Amino acid sequence: MIPTPLSNAIRTITCHPIYQLIIQTMTYGFGSIVQKAMGLILLPIYTRYLTPESYGVTAILGVTALILGTISVCALTNGIGRYFFYPDQEKTTIENVIWSPVFFVMGLSLIILVPVCFAAGPISVLLFNTDQYAYLVILTAIGVFITNLSGIGSSLLIFQQRAMTLNILNILNVIVGVVAGLFFVVFLQHGVNGVVEAGLLTSFVMVIPILSLSLFQYHPAFSREILHKELVFSLPLVAALVAFLIIDSSSRYFLATYWPLSEVGLFNVGNNIGMVMAIIVGGFTSAWPPYYHQHNQNGEGQSFCNNVLRVYLIVCSAGVVVLSLAAPFLLIILTTPQFYPAAIVVPFIAVAALLKGPYLIFLVGVQMKNKTDWQLGLECLGAVVSILFNLALIPVLGGIGAAITLVISYSVLCIGAYWAVMRINPIPNLSKKFIITISGLTILIAGFMTGLTALHVATLWIDILIIVLFCATFLPMYHKEFGHLLKK
Repeated sequence: MIPTPLSNAIRTITCHPIYQLIIQTMTYGFGSIVQKAMGLILLPIYTRYLTPESYGVTAILGVTALILGTISVCALTNGIGRYFFYPDQEKTTIENVIWSPVFFVMGLSLIILVPVCFAAGPISVLLFNTDQYAYLVILTAIGVFITNLSGIGSSLLIFQQRAMTLNILNILNVIVGVVAGLFFVVFLQHGVNGVVEAGLLTSFVMVIPILSLSLFQYHPAFSREILHKELVFSLPLVAALVAFLIIDSSSRYFLATYWPLSEVGLFNVGNNIGMVMAIIVGGFTSAWPPYYHQHNQNGEGQSFCNNVLRVYLIVCSAGVVVLSLAAPFLLIILTTPQFYPAAIVVPFIAVAALLKGPYLIFLVGVQMKNKTDWQLGLECLGAVVSILFNLALIPVLGGIGAAITLVISYSVLCIGAYWAVMRINPIPNLSKKFIITISGLTILIAGFMTGLTALHVATLWIDILIIVLFCATFLPMYHKEFGHLLKK
């Protein structure tokens, strides 16, 4: 077959070292797309049957569930992953590696969640200044127990490299979730109760096939010795998980303290739109560590971090700009007028999602030197910064203050990780000027769009003008980055 310019171009692109990373990012990203699809599908439905206050209630309950789940699981999915491939070396069985932490998680979950159910009334008063949501607190606690089990099952499927099975289950989860949401919220008109009831039913229906295809493939067994090793490995990671929970989710509690629940609901809706960026970023953060280790057999991993970071920033900065411009129009299409103000937080939410990529790129180099204590210190610093800025900005600015705090917190993580990696495992030829320029311009455009949205002057013509200016500024960078491929 005679080569053609097109076939030569395709061959050149597919042979590029970063091509594999892009493909892996898209593969892992599919799972993120499916998982987030249910929220986007239900958004135009729920916003027509719920008030912003009701959305605020679901947001607070969602964060509470994350906290309870993090504490009761003790990061033991990481412990399972650590020993899943080495049972013979540990002189144990794969059944002990899997089932020992399962029994532990089930027992600890009951110890934590049963008292939560009995104290549902006071907890409701603590969260919402009323006991009328005690019923929802109980449903949330039950849902956490089920989610803990299904989370372990899903992790087992990942360890078994059964990506297709997991993606099918994710698709089924979306279908069940949408049907349950329509039934409880639209048909029965249960309002905010229906949202939580639909979530619990979905979790209960999905835990059966997940466990059948993963956990129940192994006979129950228990080993105190292997459980101890898994706990020793996992427990230090709980602090890091709690730190990220504070960074990503504590703003809901601060908003509920200083503002009406409607402000929490608007922030949550805007967060759902802004986190569309997390689909791209989530795929990358899943694909990057194995890609790095695969290409670091001879210690050359740091040598390609700069190119990966440049391509990542080019692609994701464009995504941030497009999403920032489209946010007001997406909310008009997907929601009702009472939710339109949520557009104001979308640009900064998208920027915060973008910043997770550089943090992880820098962090891997730190981890390669076994400086996990540095990682924990950085993430605790990010959590402290998040709390301080939430306290300073939210009482004055509300939801936009929470969104700005997210950007500041992740900026601190990125700068701290950069400082650490350049001292203990430097990235050669790092394009500092390029990184600062493209990051600064992206944040500047996001801030500009936030201002236009706040002033209610965001129009299609202004969006077109910003796109033209963006292209005029960024196209030279795009050309420099990919021009050599086009020439070939």
